[in-house]
Amino acid sequence: MYLLKNISYGIWYCLHQYWIDASDPRINHLPLFEGGPEIVLLILATYLLFVKIIGPWWMYDRKPYDVFIPMLLYDIIMAIINAVIFLSIIVNHIDYGQRFLQFKFPDPNDHSERTISEINNGYLCYLTRLADLLDTYH
Repeated sequence: MYLLKNISYGIWYCLHQYWIDASDPRINHLPLFEGGPEIVLLILATYLLFVKIIGPWWMYDRKPYDVFIPMLLYDIIMAIINAVIFLSIIVNHIDYGQRFLQFKFPDPNDHSERTISEINNGYLCYLTRLADLLDTYH
């Protein structure tokens, strides 16, 4: 019984508590970064369930929906968002490539405007990767 309790605690620690203990305090307030990876894993599991089971079952013996206009709008919006992120990173954060030559580990206590902007850009990029799940269903 003791071994089972230790194993279950180890699994819980790896899947939840570790992410709280090792997380960057500057991102704890952002949605999807609170606690462990459970919410993101739930999003991915729901996506896989829909893509592999629910979607094919729903579309069986139906003709495909015409999603050309919504997908075109989605692709335009995503291209604009990704271009803004890219330009912001190139111009404001890596100093046209010079910052790659001066690597040092980030200080978790750095709350400067530049650092917070980098975190926000990274978070926006992360959200766009999750939004890309909408585009990958064929």
